[in-house]
Parts: sequence; structure tokens; C-alpha cells
Amino acid sequence: MAALAQEIGDPLLLFHAHNNRLLGEVWVGNRDAADRDLAAMEVLAARLRQPALEARARTMRCAHTLLSGRLEDAEVLIGELAQYQEKHGLPGWWGSDPELPAVLRARSVG
Repeated sequence: MAALAQEIGDPLLLFHAHNNRLLGEVWVGNRDAADRDLAAMEVLAARLRQPALEARARTMRCAHTLLSGRLEDAEVLIGELAQYQEKHGLPGWWGSDPELPAVLRARSVG
């Protein structure tokens, strides 16, 4: 899908192709390829300037950081993600707990 997206010049399709490939790479433990796809997602999200894509790239960065065992770094990134989602009116992953984003924000700045 990434090759097709590049061939037709569709950056949104390319973003989703990198996202899908990243998931597969994480499942099979291909860290180097996952790093490359995540970096590509982050570049495309910044270029496309769509908050939902930025939030998706940030979500994947949080997960990647957690899976790397860098828990303190992940906690900061999760707090920043919560702030970003709130700022842009995006649905959060914290479900019905309205206090969780505030707790994470407090931890990310402290």
C-alpha cells in the first residue's frame, strides 16, 4: 500500500500505509522498520496538519515508548497527548474518567 501511495502521490494513504505496516512490524518484533515507519508517520502528520493524524502519530509514539521500556518518558508523552487531544476536541482514550487527563497533564509538567 505504501508503494501505491507513493506512486499516486497520496500522502494521506501513505500515512495509513505506514501506520498499518508499523503495527505488523511491532507484532513481529522488527524494531528498526517500526522506527522508520513511525518517523514517516510523524513527518506526514506534521505536513498534513490534521489533528486526528497528529494524535494518531502521537498515540503510536506513546505505545512505542512504552514497549521500549521507557516508562517515565512514556508518561510524559501520554500527558502531552491528552493535552493535544483536549485542545483539538479529539476523543481521548481515557473513556469516561474526566479526571485522568488532568492527572496526566500534572505529571507531564511536574
